[in-house]
Amino acid sequence: MVETRKYWSVALKIIGVLVGAGLLTYLFTKIDTEKTFQLITGIGISVGLIFIPYILVSAFDTVGWKIVFPNPKRAILFQKLLSIRFITEAMLMSIPAGVAVAESMKPLLLKKYLQIPASEGVASVAVKKMLFGAAQGVYLILSVAFGFYWMQASSKSVIGMDGLPWMILGVSVVLIVFFGVGTYAFVNGAIARRLHSLLLRVPFSPLRSLLLRQEEKFVEVDAQLKEFNSLGSGKMVYATLAFTLSWLMEAVETFVILWVLGVDLSFAQVLAFETILSFVRSLIFFVPAGLGVQDLGYVAFFTALGVPDPMTIGGAFILLKRFKELIWIIIGYLILFVSGVRLKEMTVQTS
Repeated sequence: MVETRKYWSVALKIIGVLVGAGLLTYLFTKIDTEKTFQLITGIGISVGLIFIPYILVSAFDTVGWKIVFPNPKRAILFQKLLSIRFITEAMLMSIPAGVAVAESMKPLLLKKYLQIPASEGVASVAVKKMLFGAAQGVYLILSVAFGFYWMQASSKSVIGMDGLPWMILGVSVVLIVFFGVGTYAFVNGAIARRLHSLLLRVPFSPLRSLLLRQEEKFVEVDAQLKEFNSLGSGKMVYATLAFTLSWLMEAVETFVILWVLGVDLSFAQVLAFETILSFVRSLIFFVPAGLGVQDLGYVAFFTALGVPDPMTIGGAFILLKRFKELIWIIIGYLILFVSGVRLKEMTVQTS
């Protein structure tokens, strides 16, 4: 069973890389690369602006994460939490199916950097994930509120039918309800023990033996999750607000890159398509950083919104965005290296 799971995990990662690389290659066969590079080389020093929004994305995300730690006596240093965020996001962007790797690394890095027990680390990551998902729902609602006209106008060009804003609104409601209920269940119910009991029913003796040995850890996670109930609704709302601002900074980043390229789109227009593509990227988690799929989406929206020479603009935008991601990936791994934490050592702990 374990070998089968590893096989499918590796297969999914390979498929993700191949799909992303294939789509990106196809896209650039349609782009005039000479015109694209001329556009990029003509930007000048203002290209440095494209790196600023990601700092704000990370800062707001870290603020939200810091809020959800329930123990007021524990010193949660913002800069160390931010470092963990940079490291895990570098993994998320660079590794196929990187979400699973990044999320599993967070409790280990919390223990390494801040001496937070594993059970508390797992609980904090779980609650953060729930609130972050709810914040994405709020983000989608904001995109519909401010970009309804642009979504409706580009609906047929992008999805071949009317009703795009209503679809996005429906998805946003589902996200808020799902993650809102999930958060409530996490902090009020014995989720870990229920999961443990459910897994014990699987007719596989090695898994059952492992679960029986680890039963105490499941109980500890439940105890830690209940501690988060002491946060109260106020802190939950503040954390969700911080995560929503983090999502909004992604739209700001896209707006800044387009502004640097001389593209005249309003922030409402950018918000309208960036929220959709961010959601698509989260669905195709097995493709590293939404490679290829998200890029085609950008070109499709540039075309639908009437951007002049959308293929050239799209090519330049994609190269700048991916270059920016590469720099932050390098920075994330440098932080990991300088901290003295070895990836091999952490990987052994997660296996």
